[in-house]
Amino acid sequence: GASNVTLNNLYIEAEGASNSFAVWMHNASNNIHITNNTVVANSSTTSSTVCAIAATNSNSSIFSYGDNATNVTIDGNTIIGGYTGVVLNGSSTTNHNPGVTITNNTFTDQYYYGARIYYMDNVNIEGNSMSAFRNAFNYGMYVYYCDNADVVKNEVYASYGLYYQYVNSNATTSVLNSVENNVMSADRTAFYAYGSRNINVYHNTFSTNGAGTFYYSCYVGGGFGANVSDTISVRNNILSANDGYALYVSTIANVKDIDHNL
Repeated sequence: GASNVTLNNLYIEAEGASNSFAVWMHNASNNIHITNNTVVANSSTTSSTVCAIAATNSNSSIFSYGDNATNVTIDGNTIIGGYTGVVLNGSSTTNHNPGVTITNNTFTDQYYYGARIYYMDNVNIEGNSMSAFRNAFNYGMYVYYCDNADVVKNEVYASYGLYYQYVNSNATTSVLNSVENNVMSADRTAFYAYGSRNINVYHNTFSTNGAGTFYYSCYVGGGFGANVSDTISVRNNILSANDGYALYVSTIANVKDIDHNL
């Protein structure tokens, strides 16, 4: 794969309605910087094989895992269209690729996911805006089996704002990750942290606007076996729900600190 590549101040477009990526990383790509570009994928397709920026093992699937890319920076871009705006896939639940920075980007017109991050470590998602999804059911950010994942100062309007599952399940240190200063307005659930551990959830504004019993402004806890949630602090957040739950706390092992939320 490519190494030490910078794409800066470009207009990059992939028009295809299937099997189409504007930027594709695979085969152990390393030190990739995608900065200050307009990156455009097809904005009318519903095919899951279309993505603006992808690290995936197949040119016909965003769900293909392996040593696709490490040390990827995606900063200051306008990312338009695709089934997914950004997808970054590592290898497996126990074999992750390190180094993800997704900062100061504007995501619009995605069909299903704004950013989908699987099996990556040392993740920083900060200062992004995500809105105008084309499907009624969608995810702003989906972070799954990632260790050391900070999500800070993002503004998201989606069905699910941030789905944060099994984060730090393999972490070898107890350093607390940050979900802080985000604004997430969701039709279903703004923040869903299931089976994750070592998290500070501070100073966020989470709201769910839909009408459903199992909709949540903020859901923390749960999991099973070795992946039961552990060491979570939820403080100084503004939480609101039109229906369902403003705050739902499921099983959390050991330390939990929930206070000063409105």
